[in-house]
Amino acid sequence: MKKFFRTCLWAFGIPLSVYGQTTYLPLHTEEYFLLDRLEAKTGMLAPYFFELKPVARQDAVDYLKAQKQSVFLGQSGLNAIDQYDIRRALSISGEWVETAEGMDGTIPSQKPVLRYFTRCSRT
Repeated sequence: MKKFFRTCLWAFGIPLSVYGQTTYLPLHTEEYFLLDRLEAKTGMLAPYFFELKPVARQDAVDYLKAQKQSVFLGQSGLNAIDQYDIRRALSISGEWVETAEGMDGTIPSQKPVLRYFTRCSRT
């Protein structure tokens, strides 16, 4: 009986108790204000409940990508500043964004750093 209990615990209990980790947006950053602003301005409620803190970075990126797609399709009335803020927030969380070319979503640097380090071409 003891062996059966251990087998059942191992077979059913252990796989259900394993969770992966995620990264969260730091509290009180510009991304939180952007998420709240976009949710209020567009009327598109986020399925991720942004009023619960902290917000997982992946959930924020998914919501911002949906907003960016609606701007691209002309279904959203966001101005140029909001579009810039969306691009900036997606660039900050670039490891969660993948472009069509398979690259990450970071915006390449336009200026050299310390006169030596410049952006790499993506060809």
